[in-house]
Amino acid sequence: MGQVPETAKRTQSRFGRGVIVIALLVAVVVGGRFLQGRFDPAVAARAPDCLELSDEGLSYTNTCDAEINFRYCFTTTPGTGLQNCETIALAPDEASHSLFEEYRAASADGIHEYACEAPYLPVRIQSYTDRHVDIDACRLDQDDQ
Repeated sequence: MGQVPETAKRTQSRFGRGVIVIALLVAVVVGGRFLQGRFDPAVAARAPDCLELSDEGLSYTNTCDAEINFRYCFTTTPGTGLQNCETIALAPDEASHSLFEEYRAASADGIHEYACEAPYLPVRIQSYTDRHVDIDACRLDQDDQ
């Protein structure tokens, strides 16, 4: 009487180990983000999710609580790379001007956009793993490109 069956002890042991494994995974993810922000703040400054395209007028709104630097470039066919690139600062909930006239004047067939939290600026850099590929990144204004 009052004794816990052996199968219940094993179930409790497995459950306890599972909780420990999940707690360790959460700690690694949270700790990794914290360390990344400390050692490479430019990576932590990436903010492409802060941009929301309006339904009309071809403008973008900053949906985050921080000021961002928003860079847009037009693409044309045949793919000649990014052209007519501009960077503008957007406060929280601020919308960019309409890009429609610029888009039409450039005979563009697409827009490439990227954002970084201020004071970082969005740039294109060579990929660390493939020198033939450019990737979006953030850098401080005084950094060399």
